[in-house]
Amino acid sequence: MARTLGRTVHRMPQIGEVERGLWLASGFGGHGLNSTAVAGDLIARGIIDSDQTWRLFAPYELVWAGGLLGRALAQGIYWGSRPVDRIEQEAAIYRSRAQARKDARVAARKGAV
Repeated sequence: MARTLGRTVHRMPQIGEVERGLWLASGFGGHGLNSTAVAGDLIARGIIDSDQTWRLFAPYELVWAGGLLGRALAQGIYWGSRPVDRIEQEAAIYRSRAQARKDARVAARKGAV
């Protein structure tokens, strides 16, 4: 199943008030779920308390992403990175299990002495 990922050109989330009463929170691709909660909090504080902290994201405004070709290129890069990520994940699991086996052997030797 093909998946698309919402990423921005500058790889930073876009958070803020686009125009009076119209708020934006997007472009969280690769930043994890927690950043969406932070965006919601910033926007809520901006609406309710007129807090301006969300303006820290102003430098990462909406930019042209290259049209259809730019989107296709970004999607291709994302799909291409998935096998590399999978290999890194498998290597980390292998190292973790190898360390656990080593720790078990050391513990067994200490118990035998």
